[in-house]
Amino acid sequence: MVTTLQRCATFIVLILASFHGWAAVSAQLSEQDIDELESVRLTIRATQTRSTETLDLSHLESDFHVMGTNTSSQYRFVNGREQSWVDYQITLQPKRTGTLTIPAIQVGRDTTPTLTLRVRTLSEQTHQKIKELVFFETEVSATEVYVQAQLIFTRRLLYSNGVQLYSDLPGAPEIADAVVLTLGETTAGTIQRGSNSYGIVEQRYAIFPESSGDLTLPAINVTASVRLLESGRVSRKGVRVGTEPTTIRVNPVPPDYPVGHPWLPAEEVSVHQEISRLTPLNVGDTVTHELLVHVKGNAGSIVPPVLWSVRDDQLRIYPQNPVINDDTNSSRVSGSRLQTTSIVPLQPGDVALPEQIVYWWNTKTDKLAISKAPPISLNIGGAPIVAVADEPTPDTVPPEIEEHDPTVDIDWPPVINFVWVTLSIIALIYLCIAFGRWVTRFKPGNRTTSGSSIQSIRDANSPAELLNGIAVCLTPYFGAERAAAFDQFQRQSDVHNDLIMSLQRAAYGEQTTSFKQHKQMALRILRKFKPNEASKQQPVLPALYSW
Repeated sequence: MVTTLQRCATFIVLILASFHGWAAVSAQLSEQDIDELESVRLTIRATQTRSTETLDLSHLESDFHVMGTNTSSQYRFVNGREQSWVDYQITLQPKRTGTLTIPAIQVGRDTTPTLTLRVRTLSEQTHQKIKELVFFETEVSATEVYVQAQLIFTRRLLYSNGVQLYSDLPGAPEIADAVVLTLGETTAGTIQRGSNSYGIVEQRYAIFPESSGDLTLPAINVTASVRLLESGRVSRKGVRVGTEPTTIRVNPVPPDYPVGHPWLPAEEVSVHQEISRLTPLNVGDTVTHELLVHVKGNAGSIVPPVLWSVRDDQLRIYPQNPVINDDTNSSRVSGSRLQTTSIVPLQPGDVALPEQIVYWWNTKTDKLAISKAPPISLNIGGAPIVAVADEPTPDTVPPEIEEHDPTVDIDWPPVINFVWVTLSIIALIYLCIAFGRWVTRFKPGNRTTSGSSIQSIRDANSPAELLNGIAVCLTPYFGAERAAAFDQFQRQSDVHNDLIMSLQRAAYGEQTTSFKQHKQMALRILRKFKPNEASKQQPVLPALYSW
């Protein structure tokens, strides 16, 4: 009898413990059997609590798309007894068919029970019907582009009558090492495809890759509900519609592009300069000079500054901050850079403002192009404000010297001694110089760039200062002409060329570059830099900018 009572008590305790565990955390599915492409709702209830938890759903991602999570809490106090619980509603869409397992999920100190879901396979005919009811189209303007050149990406969602969209289209794609600009607004309308009429939602983006290599446009997905006629009855099914990833090849700066000029890929570039007034113009008047560079197929931030200079004793120039504008409301990006300069004439006479030149790469013809603005002539009146710089005068003609016999009255012994001593001194100096050069050649500190030159790189705090420091280091090898030094340095290797081109883009445009990385690379290269003879003999393209 005792044994029977003990067994009954143990059984009751186990039932109560099981009930208590079930009451603390429970889980159930809205349906046990669904068709593929449909979704199911998993509801988890945690009782005797009002605090919500952040659930770890990573174990579900192998078999399900987690479409969304909704959390709600309830509290009741009835007849002196309080009740509280928190509900977690998780919408899941299966990634495959068959019997799928929903693993235990941790909720606080408890875990949910393991559940199973059966996913039926739809017929090929049903799949085809769904594809005809709602689908994506994507389009790219090119499969290959140059670095920092424009790529137009278009995606369209087409859906027939009766389709309900449960989510909005995602925004601009997030792409590493690329600038993405939205072209206009998302448009909606209708379109005819064959005998079918569809609603359409279209988005357009301009993408500018920042580095060469493969560029991947990520896939996107939206959820929708479609109405199908099956076995004589109408049913509605939830579906997930998406795009496939797209890979674009990004090419580096072409070798035909002139070294030393900022990289500018575009479809069209125009250069225009003008003066606020030409006549009458007198010494001391202030006139405004405007230089406008307009590009199609790129943003205004990529346009390099167009530098020009005049004689200090003729004109005083006072440049203002440039104005950069972008137009993204059309099918292509277009940008402009407006440089405004105040000019004050100092001397009367005819003065010419120089021709303005911009080098750029035509992405339509895949060739180098040059855009120019013709020079402007100014006729200035009035009296000079400053004196004109003195012109060099010819040497004074020496007075006539009467001819005579140079050998007359010469005391030859002292002269011979003087010549002998002079030649001995010259020979000694020559030997000292030769020995000094021999010692310098094999001195380890002189095989690389000097420490004072390297210090100018260490002290650099911006890309422009770093370029100046590199120019100082290159002067002993290539001379004081900065453009020529850069040109011969870049011909040494692709690493040298990439370093200078990246710094020039960072110094004269709004580029996102790693200044610290470039500084370390410059120090590493120039500490052991020795030019080869081939690079010294390469022809140098005349510099466009006075750096």
